[in-house]
Amino acid sequence: MLGVHEATVSRKLRRATDGTRKRVLKNLQRGGLSRRAAEEALGADPRDLDVNLKKLLQNSQSEAFKEQAAS
Repeated sequence: MLGVHEATVSRKLRRATDGTRKRVLKNLQRGGLSRRAAEEALGADPRDLDVNLKKLLQNSQSEAFKEQAAS
């Protein structure tokens, strides 16, 4: 479909992924994380987190409304 071999696409994707990973690591380190902590953060799989985003967002919105009403 793209007119290039599957291996070419795979190599380009790998280079893009590696470059993105390096930039994210540098940004995390600039933000104060050690290299080890930054690498550990990137190694975490967000699917392993047990987070109820809907509940968190509802709670944060209701807290924001309470703060506005108090002002």
